[in-house]
Amino acid sequence: MNMHDWILLKIGVEWSKGELVIGLVDANSAPVEIKASGIRTFRLERSHAWGESSSLYEAIGPMEVDSGFSRLSLMMQSGDALVVEAKSFVLPVKIVR
Repeated sequence: MNMHDWILLKIGVEWSKGELVIGLVDANSAPVEIKASGIRTFRLERSHAWGESSSLYEAIGPMEVDSGFSRLSLMMQSGDALVVEAKSFVLPVKIVR
């Protein structure tokens, strides 16, 4: 998915429902969201190995990892990563394959 230079704004988890929402701003400065339902894994790295940045470098996935689960990885220009494994994802229309 081409999400290069999109800006990560916020991440919200509704624990009891197993839902996650990632708020972003796309290349046209429009707010967009990625929604994940049935999350089982959420990993967030924020060490700024390449320097501070809120911009995405690339998005990988979602791709199936197990029966019924897919993984989406957002790689940041800071060298950090956000990884979500969930039963389903809703992606912005602009990037749906």
